[in-house]
Amino acid sequence: TWYDVAVVSPDPNNVYWVSFPGCLIGPVPPFRGCSVNLPVDANCDQHVARASDSGALAPIRVRFKLTPGTREYRIYRRADEGPLTLVAQGAGAYDPAKPNKILEVRDDAMPSSPTRLCYFVQLLNEHGNGSPLSFIGCKEVKPATLPRPVLSEPQAIGATNNPQVSLNWFCPTPGVARFQFKISLADAPTPSAPSGFVGPQIKVFPAYNKDSSYLGLGNAKEVYLSIFSEAHLTSRIGAGFGPGPKFTINANVMPNVTYNISVAAVDDQGHVGNASGVWQFKWIPPVQLATVPWPARKLPPVQTFNVDGPGVTAGLLQDANFQLDRRWPVGIRIGQMNQDSDQIGITFNVPGTNYASYNVYPFTLNPDPNTQVFRRKSSGENLLPIVVYRQQVTNASFPKVSGDVTQVSPLIERVPWTVFTVNQSYRTVVIPDRLFAIGYDVTMENYFYPLWLRDQQPVLLGARYRYSVVRFNAKREPVEVISAGEVEIPSQ
Repeated sequence: TWYDVAVVSPDPNNVYWVSFPGCLIGPVPPFRGCSVNLPVDANCDQHVARASDSGALAPIRVRFKLTPGTREYRIYRRADEGPLTLVAQGAGAYDPAKPNKILEVRDDAMPSSPTRLCYFVQLLNEHGNGSPLSFIGCKEVKPATLPRPVLSEPQAIGATNNPQVSLNWFCPTPGVARFQFKISLADAPTPSAPSGFVGPQIKVFPAYNKDSSYLGLGNAKEVYLSIFSEAHLTSRIGAGFGPGPKFTINANVMPNVTYNISVAAVDDQGHVGNASGVWQFKWIPPVQLATVPWPARKLPPVQTFNVDGPGVTAGLLQDANFQLDRRWPVGIRIGQMNQDSDQIGITFNVPGTNYASYNVYPFTLNPDPNTQVFRRKSSGENLLPIVVYRQQVTNASFPKVSGDVTQVSPLIERVPWTVFTVNQSYRTVVIPDRLFAIGYDVTMENYFYPLWLRDQQPVLLGARYRYSVVRFNAKREPVEVISAGEVEIPSQ
């Protein structure tokens, strides 16, 4: 069976030649030539610069005749809509004995991208006077070789019931009409097993011959490409596929199967360029974690924490001058400092800070502030650990509120403290955390110095807030909610 490979004309030595790959395993196949009669004015608007990637360059032949009085010629070329450029010039004496003599100039400077080249000739006489430019003709020139795409690592997308791969590649578009994906299964169960590679922007190329890629000597890449079992063509470059140079497609694949994937550019005539590097890809189903429902728990009961005095209640914090603390005006009582002036002296804060501090008399008294935290009168349980929440409620200034519940403290497990020895008569204890305060309570005549837990979240002037204290057990599980009452912030 014979196949048409080319229509050629003789070179200056009257030799016909066709470029054919030289590094082949096995003998070169036989060729047969025959004469072809073409019309005199036969011409092709498309110029192929090379018959193959490694073939010799085919120049554009520019032919023209001389006119009487000609002594010199100049050939100009225009690429697309660009300016004229001089590509050749030389002596050209008109011979009256050969009025139809044709001169030929070869242009072998082929552009690297698809370009329309138009040629013009100008003839000059013995005085150097030039004739008007004469239009010869135009040629559409494609690049000598198709660009090689750069394929990014395939990305797994889709779901367990619809596994897919996302393919992204970059390729300059000059001379490229579409792309060809070469696919094979590295761990196929049988040699003829289909790949399952299917997508809306690709279709199987049934004419692909997996044995057509010859084993090139010293060319490891071509050795690798010869294993691909099928090829797929993308849609044509354009509005429906993308103008490039960056392209993306998604395709369905089979899970737990290793794919070898490569992509190559294809021109309008179906010639396939050099393929990109090969990526291996396997779509692995994600691990399905067991869904463990959150255990159903009842809300902790709301109850009181019975102690002597007002107990766990919210109130307005005041300084030593009985003025409202304008920065953090609200606190929640969590303890009661010993009011015996012979044992504890309140200093309100360390100079230059707002840390709570107090003096302990006599020297033998336990200075730990955690001993002053409330304990339930009936059982002796410690109030801590706790978390404080608040909720804005309606009042005259704010008749409509969101009702959101806000956490206003972290989990409080202990009161931090440090002690300084002043002399043998007393020691000074400092609580170095601004969450805690010791302030005078003007409303309780017999309980002068409560230990407060500050609400450090911003408040609205004139707003009313309801506070709740959630108490936790030793396993840090909520066991009860203690209602701490409501506080209204002064408007001024």
